[in-house]
Amino acid sequence: MRRRLVEEGLASALSPYRGGRRIYERKLDGAQEAHLIVLACSAPPNGRARWTLRLLARRMVELAYVDTLSHETVRQTEWRIEKHGPRRRRAWRKMHLGVEADTGRIVASELTTHDVDDGSQVGPLLDQVTGPIASFTGDGAYDQDGVSRSVAERHPDARVIVPPRSSAVPSETAETAPTQRDQCLQLIAEHGRMGWQTASGYNRRALAEATSGRFKRVIGDGLHSCTDPRQATEINVAVTVLNRMLELGHPTSVRIA
Repeated sequence: MRRRLVEEGLASALSPYRGGRRIYERKLDGAQEAHLIVLACSAPPNGRARWTLRLLARRMVELAYVDTLSHETVRQTEWRIEKHGPRRRRAWRKMHLGVEADTGRIVASELTTHDVDDGSQVGPLLDQVTGPIASFTGDGAYDQDGVSRSVAERHPDARVIVPPRSSAVPSETAETAPTQRDQCLQLIAEHGRMGWQTASGYNRRALAEATSGRFKRVIGDGLHSCTDPRQATEINVAVTVLNRMLELGHPTSVRIA
């Protein structure tokens, strides 16, 4: 399209032709296809033993589902639905990763819908980790009581390194029994937020963030599977492949003298 815009102008770039073949727009959207399926499964008109393609097309127009419709479009739609099933609306999926900062290995993964809160997946991610955890690091979205509680229940000795919100206030027990979050607020008050990041090791989170970028570059930012179980399996396979590539890329040093 960019080449056609430069060489042939805007009209050519917007033309519905590409590579000598005409690009046809969809005749029926998802709702109209649903009406067609319901109509085809209903009882045929009086005096008819079954629905024909022309009857279905005429009835769709009579019911004002479409303005015009040919029997060939009905035939193609019925064939595609029978072979591939009804169209499924594409939706965003959110991938949650647990990364070991020292090695860059992905130790846990979860796939959810786009509206799932990040903090709610801390527990399921930690359940996938078999060994002990020295610290849990996340961005400001994980500044939640539920996150600290999930970490404490599974790994009581683990440090929670999460930047408090700018409006955060100490807890009621900050004077007598300060929590890790209270200690973070105290350190930020004394040395500033940048000083807290350096002292707490929060900057190592960038190593984990690089894993997300590596996943998108190597695997891609889309899913090929359609069903939820297959999408989860696809993510697990991709994680295994990335971890294996990481192991092969790391040198193995052996002292010989």
